[in-house]
Parts: sequence; C-alpha cells; structure tokens
Amino acid sequence: MTFLSNGLWYADRVVNEIPVGSTGIVRFVFRNAAAAIWDTDWGYPGADQYRAHVGGRATWTPDPVQTGAVLTVNYNAVGGPLVGVDVWLHAGFDKYEGTDWSGTISTAMTAVAANEWTVDITVPSNYTKTVNFTFKNEAETIYDNFNDPVGWAAFIAQPEN
Repeated sequence: MTFLSNGLWYADRVVNEIPVGSTGIVRFVFRNAAAAIWDTDWGYPGADQYRAHVGGRATWTPDPVQTGAVLTVNYNAVGGPLVGVDVWLHAGFDKYEGTDWSGTISTAMTAVAANEWTVDITVPSNYTKTVNFTFKNEAETIYDNFNDPVGWAAFIAQPEN
C-alpha cells in the first residue's frame, strides 16, 4: 500500500475476471504486517470490513473512473426486481463501512432495449474513494441493491505519485 496523504492509503489489486452474467463480491480487510491488528469495527479479526460488487446486472465504464470524468452505468433488469418498469439510478459517493453516502443523486436511466438501461453521471472532483449506486423505480418502492445495503461500488482511480 502507498500512503497518499491526510490518512488516505491506496492499493491496487487485480482480481480474476468474473464471467459475464455471473456475480461476485470482492471482500477485503486491512491489517498490519504481523496480522496482530485488524481494521474491523465489529466481528472477528479478519471479518470482511469492506466489499465491492462486481458483475451481475450492473456494469460500468471506465473502471476505475477518474474524478471529474463521466461514468457510464448500465443495468440489465432481467432476473431482478425491476423487470418491466422504468429504472432510476440512485448514486452517492465515498460510501464505505460505517459511513453514509455523500452527495447523493437520483436520475432517470435511458432504455436502450427491453429491460436494459444506461445513464452517464459525472464524478465530482471532491470525492476520492467510490461511486456507490443502486437501482430503483421512480416511486422508490422497488430497489435492486444486490441484496446488500452497500449496493454496487465503482472505485475512483487515485492520482499517480
């Protein structure tokens, strides 16, 4: 890991590609080199403190996204709770365990085919960790959050040192 500044650390980790149509959750936790100190607010040492969803009904590009750049989010409702309804993106920034979403937005998505939706959002320059999102209907009575209160997370690229 690399210390960037102001308490922010950065690490890149490549995971194996998840086949199209499958779902996965990348779970991780931080610890010191001796594994004596774990960054967990609850649970047992080594419990997954942080996680990010990959694949499934949501895809996005680019990955990772830069601050100030446009993130394109795509959603395929087939197999989820939003089949046959207009879909909205509910997004926020810098959500991680123990915190709430910041700078939340809700925006209608554009249908590109039956049950397939897309939307472009700009990542504000004052957020540096994640773009978090779920999908919903306009009335906010049906949500698809991947059965997880965190929803999906696209990571924001960190500046090169």
